[in-house]
Amino acid sequence: MIIIDKPIIKALEDKTALIANVTIDGKQKELFFKVDNEFASYLTYEVGDAFVIGLLHRAMQMGHDIVSRAPVSENLLYGITKFLIPNLLMGDKNLHHISINADVVPSPKSAGAAGTGLSMGVDSFEAIFENSDDKFAMHKVSYATFFNAGAFYFGENNFYAMIPRVQRCADELGLKLIIGDSNIHKIILGDYEITHTFYSLFCIFALRKLFSIYYYASAYPFINFSCFDSSVIGKGSASSYDLLTFHCVSDSQLKIYSAGAGIISRIEKTRIIMDKDIVQKNLDVCMSHGDKNCGLCLKCRRTMLQLYILGKLNNFKDVFPVDYFYSHISEYIDWMIDNKSSSNLERETYQAYVDKFGVPNHSKQRFLKCLFYKK
Repeated sequence: MIIIDKPIIKALEDKTALIANVTIDGKQKELFFKVDNEFASYLTYEVGDAFVIGLLHRAMQMGHDIVSRAPVSENLLYGITKFLIPNLLMGDKNLHHISINADVVPSPKSAGAAGTGLSMGVDSFEAIFENSDDKFAMHKVSYATFFNAGAFYFGENNFYAMIPRVQRCADELGLKLIIGDSNIHKIILGDYEITHTFYSLFCIFALRKLFSIYYYASAYPFINFSCFDSSVIGKGSASSYDLLTFHCVSDSQLKIYSAGAGIISRIEKTRIIMDKDIVQKNLDVCMSHGDKNCGLCLKCRRTMLQLYILGKLNNFKDVFPVDYFYSHISEYIDWMIDNKSSSNLERETYQAYVDKFGVPNHSKQRFLKCLFYKK
């Protein structure tokens, strides 16, 4: 069983934290979400919404019922129990049916702001530009967020090191930046890939008194929707059913959109943003989250290949090791060939290359062909 105590607000010098004690199998841990003091009034302690949705998937993996000693918004609890949990169970046989014991109350009123994450990746930039239309004033993004919720593969120091760069980018975009620090990913350790949406929702719902609209940058288009897609993006991957999740947790006070999910591919998103100067100066897709994209990790290789295919890689010398790419282009093409079936994103990169340049030969094949002709 997972027992969530009533959340409290705690002042921490220049930060303010939303905190709840969480007891799992008899062991109590403190779960927190911290923001700068200027955003303290938006921390939502009146309901347990953030904590319930943040721990939901982990609870289903472990077969633990949830008890919330704080009330939960009626629409949220209804959507979770009547639609989200039953559909996830149909999709992933490794999950367990659980119950959520909590009183219900109306959803807290929001300040009416629209926000989205600013990781400075392809999906992130596309979500911002897609939702910056003055015609739709209520839906225009005015806040950017940068959350520490488990996405930093090589340590949390990278999160803190990135903050100045993210702040400069937000300033250039004209967006108010909220830095949110949490330990949601440390409460119950496990596979980040299958729970990352729920961890992010913890941060979003912690600020639900601020947002009436939140755009969560989609990793995959709607046509790839699946509650169980082990052959493509991993068993139970949270990204594959964002459409369901966001529908079930949204209500009249907080609507969450899967931004960019109507775009057919990642390479098309790249095409949309690639000519913008701010993207060319700030694009950050690297899994190491250093000062500059490493050019060697999976995400760097894929993005550099896509920019090369689109004829724009030279415009990104400020953020990618472009010269290294060209001097090792055979290695990048070999990697693309070797990984073309590993995911939808790699498949589309390979297909885009084929459409532009024709079917590539692996360097081993080219070497053997040279030997044959020499004979």
